[in-house]
Amino acid sequence: MLRKLSKPSLPTVLRILATLCSAFLLVSAYPPYGSAESAWAALIPLLLIARHSTPKQSLRCGFAAGTLFWLISLSWLLSLAKTGGPLPLVAVGWILLSLYCAIYIGLFTMVTAWLWKKISRISIYIQGLIIPITIPIIWVGFEYMRSTLFSGFAWNQLGVTQYGNLPVLQLAQWGGVYAVSALIVLVNIAFTFILMRFTNAFLKQKQARISIEVSIGLVAWVLCLNGGIKTIRATDSEARTQQQVTITAIQPNIKQLKKWPKDFASSIYHSLKSQTTWASSLSPDLIIWPETAIPSVIGFTRFPENFIAQLAKLGSPILAGAMEEEKIDDEIVLYNSSFLFGTDGKIVDSYRKCHLVPFGEYLPLENQIKILKRFAPLGFSCMPGKESTVFTLSNTDPAINFATLICFEDTVAPLARTSVKNGARLLINQTNDAWFDGTAGAMQHMTHCILRAVENRVPAVRCANTGITVFIDSVGRIDILENATDYRSLYKNDRITVPPADMPLTFYTRFGNTFFAIPCGIISIILLALAMRFKEKAEDKEDQQDSISEK
Repeated sequence: MLRKLSKPSLPTVLRILATLCSAFLLVSAYPPYGSAESAWAALIPLLLIARHSTPKQSLRCGFAAGTLFWLISLSWLLSLAKTGGPLPLVAVGWILLSLYCAIYIGLFTMVTAWLWKKISRISIYIQGLIIPITIPIIWVGFEYMRSTLFSGFAWNQLGVTQYGNLPVLQLAQWGGVYAVSALIVLVNIAFTFILMRFTNAFLKQKQARISIEVSIGLVAWVLCLNGGIKTIRATDSEARTQQQVTITAIQPNIKQLKKWPKDFASSIYHSLKSQTTWASSLSPDLIIWPETAIPSVIGFTRFPENFIAQLAKLGSPILAGAMEEEKIDDEIVLYNSSFLFGTDGKIVDSYRKCHLVPFGEYLPLENQIKILKRFAPLGFSCMPGKESTVFTLSNTDPAINFATLICFEDTVAPLARTSVKNGARLLINQTNDAWFDGTAGAMQHMTHCILRAVENRVPAVRCANTGITVFIDSVGRIDILENATDYRSLYKNDRITVPPADMPLTFYTRFGNTFFAIPCGIISIILLALAMRFKEKAEDKEDQQDSISEK
């Protein structure tokens, strides 16, 4: 039974301890610690705070836990000070981003506390249905808003913690990473109620009973595990008859401070040439270079194109990342692009990065406030591309369609989904993680690419300048390039299974966030508005009742 509290009360010291506990459990669930099991209990302390505190108290605790969690998990951003960023600006950006992301955890805890108070007067059986259904919706709603509002920061969603838990991960084919997040929250709720009930039974010397809200969480967890195992077996069985292609991913391992100075250009070209020549001797179907692999701008001179063309003529097409220059209305604009060179040396197709990184590749409002362009982190700003490109690898039989996601674009699920919906059957992430070498940033980044593969049931290849180059199959298994952090040129050559062009699309590929994450966001906004509207009145009325009872 859910016990009604006349006035939620939890000692301050317990709220502080619970806040710290949730923060550190969340931190431990992500790389570099990667203890995925922690995620299944990380929200229990915050849920207990919400159950036994006012919405205002819960807001403060949730915000504090979120701030601590984000400051620690995003601490790799400080390494940008070593790769050209002014330390004061980097530190301010790190703190402001952490505070911004923490707001959503604070709002989740506040709305949960408000909802718990509002339903405490209704039937306990209805409560047992409302709580395990509504609280995951609230979490997903705020997580989705954080990932999309103001261009979005789709980083470290709760579901990403399970990147190595393949059976649970298969849930993403239905509702994306948000479906996995919802399951984790649901199990946290079940464990919270188990703890509450056994504690209550111990204090009152009664026998504890498992109720509906506990059963819902545990049954959902078992069903997802069972369904995930069946999905993996079925996918593996289908893969035995599907087409395989050989791909080589080149990892040049160029330090960020050496990527653009002219003094290092010749050594970079030499490294790319030697590794690509060796890779071509293996006759792969495709050779991949990472993001901005070329230390020159394509379109400025013919040399970069001629250099890549000569290497492609060795026998394997090359997908090369490079900066691209274009003249529009007497103004030079730059794109972060990817080019596919055929074995005849000609450019088959290209893609311009659509989702740019704010404060990294451009500054918000820089077109309205011209002086801001002087503070561009790269010394210049990029122009976003306008459409997704589906490349065709015609030297395979049958031809294979694939799409590229440049840098952090693999954290933006709709981009991958659109590409697969348009016909891509392989996703390629070209990235340069040299900005935060030696930190957890590269590993955290890689985990998101796994989700994109599972959501759309297609394989992915991640080719990094430094950090982690990895092959990912369509159920999320990874095959990482060994010694990937060494500062010497490396490459990974492997075969990867690609589904046919007529493969059945997953529910998520077909409908995206339409039937889950977006409705969760709408419901969360409505509940937040109601909580903000009525919480002050409810607290004032409660205080008046307490004063009367004391008299």
